[in-house]
Amino acid sequence: MRLSSAAPGEACGRCAARQGWIRRQPDYTIMNVRFGLNPEGSHWLAELYVKNLTDKNAIIYTSTGNFDLRQTTNEPRVYGLRVNYRFGKMNNSE
Repeated sequence: MRLSSAAPGEACGRCAARQGWIRRQPDYTIMNVRFGLNPEGSHWLAELYVKNLTDKNAIIYTSTGNFDLRQTTNEPRVYGLRVNYRFGKMNNSE
């Protein structure tokens, strides 16, 4: 099982930074989790995953380049199943 998180601090657009102001936003945490099975000596791997576990909505980029406010947000909660099969001979098999 793997758990990862990210906690960015401030959002700043290039034009906004040149004008001398920075827009601070509240801190937030994005959590991702995945759980996988990869039996020893087998060719397959299966993994369940969830990105943005808490479904946190945050602004990750702000731009005022065209005299209008444009904001990019993070991805909403995404979950799924990843299956992988490796064809051919295994590296450490005899």
